[in-house]
Amino acid sequence: MEKCLLPGERLCDLERRGFKLIQMPKDGCFSQDTVLLADFTGVKPGDMVCDLGAGDGALGMLLMAREPSITCAMVEIRADLCGRAERSAAFNGVAASVHVCCVDLKEAPDSLGKGGFDLVVSNPPYHQVTRDAMAEGARLARQQAACDFPALARSAAALLRHRGRFCLVIPAARVLEAAEALRAQRLEPKRLRFAASFHGREPYLCLMEARKGVKAGLQVMPQLVQFDSPGQRTREMAQIYQESGEMA
Repeated sequence: MEKCLLPGERLCDLERRGFKLIQMPKDGCFSQDTVLLADFTGVKPGDMVCDLGAGDGALGMLLMAREPSITCAMVEIRADLCGRAERSAAFNGVAASVHVCCVDLKEAPDSLGKGGFDLVVSNPPYHQVTRDAMAEGARLARQQAACDFPALARSAAALLRHRGRFCLVIPAARVLEAAEALRAQRLEPKRLRFAASFHGREPYLCLMEARKGVKAGLQVMPQLVQFDSPGQRTREMAQIYQESGEMA
């Protein structure tokens, strides 16, 4: 596998089913948000999944490691990240179940077809655009320069079948903004789970599931607390990492 690595790349062992991921550390490695979202989705056997803004394929590979019967379309605008995702899929023996689509996520429904997916997932860039100096790749990954919540919701709604699910992770402070964009596309928020770093802290993150074309009715799940003390994960967080294949 090392022969397939380009200069600056490394292998990340997902510690589940032997899956590995090709990553470029200078581009940043997948975050805890990705692990939490993979756990939250509750992917089901045989699901047709689409990952909007897939990056190097970390979320899709975590989902496939959890449930090998799914198929996964990975939509990513950067060609270099698409190449990494394709090579990771080939190494993990799931190339036949993965389709990497190198387009803007706004174009995904036209490229992949409308109404065919059971589950759409996204760990989108969710910071407001600033003039801060940063590399263009980092800006695309972190700031909503190439997409925003309305664009994300439109693509997800077009891709999903009736009653299909859209799962994403967003800042807690932007929940109402995201929910408004989703409901404008007939994607009804059905599950929310807030996450805080420590007991007694305000949540900074929210995991959200919306369903297409269903009635209103929202379940707010118990808050997820990540650490009992600095460097010491809570029991639930340790379990999430073990089930995701990551070392606790």
